[in-house]
Amino acid sequence: MVSIFTDFVHDRKKKVILVNPMEDVDKPIEIEYSASFYSAQEVIDMLEAVRDDVLYTPIVLASFYGLRRSEVLGIRWNSIDFEEKTITINHKVFQIRDRNESTVVKTSNRMKTKSSLRSFPLLPEVETALLAAKERQEYFKKAFQGSYDKNYLNYVCVREDGAIIKPDYVSTHFPYLLKKHNLRVIRFHDLRHTCASLLVAAGIPMKMIQDYLGHSVFQTTANRYSHLATDTKNIAANSLSGKLKRSESVTGSDNDDF
Repeated sequence: MVSIFTDFVHDRKKKVILVNPMEDVDKPIEIEYSASFYSAQEVIDMLEAVRDDVLYTPIVLASFYGLRRSEVLGIRWNSIDFEEKTITINHKVFQIRDRNESTVVKTSNRMKTKSSLRSFPLLPEVETALLAAKERQEYFKKAFQGSYDKNYLNYVCVREDGAIIKPDYVSTHFPYLLKKHNLRVIRFHDLRHTCASLLVAAGIPMKMIQDYLGHSVFQTTANRYSHLATDTKNIAANSLSGKLKRSESVTGSDNDDF
């Protein structure tokens, strides 16, 4: 008895417990989120409706490139090459809570994964939106003069006074904006899913979509969007089947020219 007690005290002093309490913990059931996404026409309607809002530029970037919220807000002017027509994702803006439970905006060059570091062609629609945003920034910089926030001069997604657009504001203002214009309400992150779904519908291979979205693991892309690819294949197959039936009824089954 003394020996057992001594061993227990010795283990306790070394901060060692004799039983692993995690062995009796049930593994949580993972509930996969079912993403919503817009059709191409819904995206067009949305972009037209929100054109004059401060979130217009972030919405354009998320819609065309499928960027995460932190990636959108982290885009800086020196990451955009208007001559070579490229835009590079290499920086992010996010929020954390400090010891006082207040939210603090942080910036970092450390992306979620290595795959998150990627470049895109500067699409004409995006370039137009960016040039308009740059023109607005120059206008407000002069209008606010000394009151303009100069801490984020290199950032694309800023408010009229030059302050960075906060991530939480994006998440809360976006659904409000959709309701205001009688548009179907989705999350800002669902613009990323929307971009992916449109790529799938266009017949883009899943591996290319993985690179486009910056997923580090192919399985992540496949698990989330393979059902959309299946739907696309069904549509294509049914379309082909219809054409073949019509061809047979008109020309017969021995038409070698088909």
